[in-house]
Amino acid sequence: MWYSTGTVGFTNGSSTVTGTGTAFIGNAAVGMAIRKLGAAQLYQITGIVSATELTITPAYDAGSETGAAYEIVPIQGYLVETHAALTALLAQIDSYIDGPLAGVFDSDVTAGGGLAAASHVDVGQASGGGATGRLSGSLDRLALVPTDRAGDFDTARELSFDAAGDGLWTAEGGLRVNGALTGTAVVQNKTDMTDGRIATVGWMGLGALTPSLREDFAATDGGAGFWRYASTTSNIADAPTSSAFGMGWTVRYNENNFYEFAAVHDSETRLFMRRYRVNDGAYFQPWAELLSTEVTTVDANGFIKEASPIVRLYDSGTEEPVQPVGAVFAKPGTGQYVLSGVPPLAASGWQIEVPQDHNGNRLVFVETGHDAETGVMTVTTSLPVWSDGWVAGTPIDIPAGRWVDLRLDAAA
Repeated sequence: MWYSTGTVGFTNGSSTVTGTGTAFIGNAAVGMAIRKLGAAQLYQITGIVSATELTITPAYDAGSETGAAYEIVPIQGYLVETHAALTALLAQIDSYIDGPLAGVFDSDVTAGGGLAAASHVDVGQASGGGATGRLSGSLDRLALVPTDRAGDFDTARELSFDAAGDGLWTAEGGLRVNGALTGTAVVQNKTDMTDGRIATVGWMGLGALTPSLREDFAATDGGAGFWRYASTTSNIADAPTSSAFGMGWTVRYNENNFYEFAAVHDSETRLFMRRYRVNDGAYFQPWAELLSTEVTTVDANGFIKEASPIVRLYDSGTEEPVQPVGAVFAKPGTGQYVLSGVPPLAASGWQIEVPQDHNGNRLVFVETGHDAETGVMTVTTSLPVWSDGWVAGTPIDIPAGRWVDLRLDAAA
């Protein structure tokens, strides 16, 4: 629907329109039109001063009024189809002038229906006395000018062609496009990189539900934009992981320097980036993974660590910040904890991180056991005692507000 929120005030002879309860910014634009609701006269918007004020042309020529209902009329656009239609119309007119109308019109006269022959046009009368002739010469300017309800020409909305200028059609008041834009002014395919062409939905993956499939992972001549890759992509071994499916985008600085980002489409949310730079030897640098909470965790002492499934064991329960496994918590006694429905500790990398004080001393000593058949893990916490190494002392609970990190085996 056309924007019509609030009311406006018009002043006779003024180019300023004042709104009440309006939000012109974001809902109106230069080149659109405004009119009083129910009135035929349109006024072109020439400036958006604020959310409650805009300027128009021509100046308001009706009676002053406040609290008036109104509507913003969107008339912007570039109608390629109109250009084609007018070109065809001119060709048709030329065929009439060269054919049935040849020699009918003299110089400097206006023919019936409003067709005027300018003085520079050469006219030749056809022989034979028939109503045929020829109108020839040069056409410097052609304009289609609409009229308002009073029958006056509205040059602010004319569509004109000026051969003496840049030779292009000009729409003074803007044009609305209801059909598809076609022709060489529009990109010819989803990867067209021709300068000056109008982009469409899906071009370089913009706005598309399914971006274009990347043909070659080793290619360096693609434009900036979004893409996806699959097992059919050439050089799929250059993908960031062994997964053959994912999506990505390219960001270019110039022809020889750009970055690529790739989101791997597998069980984890993982994001990678790599760089191509001529000064680096004109080849891709290795993929670097961007760390996230999906693949890392902050341990009990504030350090970032690689993560597979993580269980944070508190004295009164658990948290699972990465790849939850649904651990069931129980505490049968002091320093005794039972986790049901969990895999064993990670087979490689770090397994347990215990809380420490500000001097780096352990606050608890941790021992674990796991029954593979039942999926039950037992955890006991004790006072750390030094005896040629840390050993378990008296059973104690995990300190309040602290936790023990347990990294589990993702493959189990």
